[in-house]
Amino acid sequence: MLHCLFLIQQENRINRLQQAAEIFLLQIIEAKSQVGIVTFNSAETIPSHLKVIDNEGVRNQLVQLLPTTANGETNICAGVQTGFQVLGGDDGATNGDEGVLLTDGEDSGISSCFSEVEQSGAVIHTIALGPDAAAELEQMSTLTVSGNDDIGQQSVQASPWNYGILNPGIEQDISIIVTSRAADEKVPLVTVDEHISEKDSVGGRTIYAEVSQRFSPVLFANVTVIIERPTGPTTEQELSDDGLGETDNVAL
Repeated sequence: MLHCLFLIQQENRINRLQQAAEIFLLQIIEAKSQVGIVTFNSAETIPSHLKVIDNEGVRNQLVQLLPTTANGETNICAGVQTGFQVLGGDDGATNGDEGVLLTDGEDSGISSCFSEVEQSGAVIHTIALGPDAAAELEQMSTLTVSGNDDIGQQSVQASPWNYGILNPGIEQDISIIVTSRAADEKVPLVTVDEHISEKDSVGGRTIYAEVSQRFSPVLFANVTVIIERPTGPTTEQELSDDGLGETDNVAL
């Protein structure tokens, strides 16, 4: 499996982008994968073409190539196009390859390369840091995943993910999507979709879980919801399926 790490240089967020990329390189990317680095703002550079992750030294070398300063405007399409050049460095093609795009997302011209992105056959995972990311950024990621017919090649890696989010005291919207990959590509993925309702008349919310394999529900599934509130202890709630394809729900 191939990966290319895309980075955008945006001065007031460069430290957070660098930290996210470092964690990806040191802890997340699978051994024997190939990784390249592209940095971009109004122009783009290639700090590293594809390297095989076959030891810790390669991981550390790539970390040392991450940018530490930033300047210029945001041109996501230019960065993605250069990323495709890097991804094609091994066999001249990008079909089935994957990219991680780290960006502030503040670019009004993202849609100009949608056609090229879709035709590439690559999967692009987008991570936006900042409140002003263009709506088209998420569309770019959705476009590439939905355009890949091989369901066994649609995700980066299945592993435990821990997220720590610091709320600075202002209201903010946070969206996190994690997709697993089957150990055997011939076995369809089992996916879990969770939904949190809007606040009801008394300020409560309800969590729903849907477990499916391709287009069929997984019956009698058990789902554990772990709820962490700003104050008070963490609680766990078991959701169980009634055999009709619908799980229980839990009210917050």
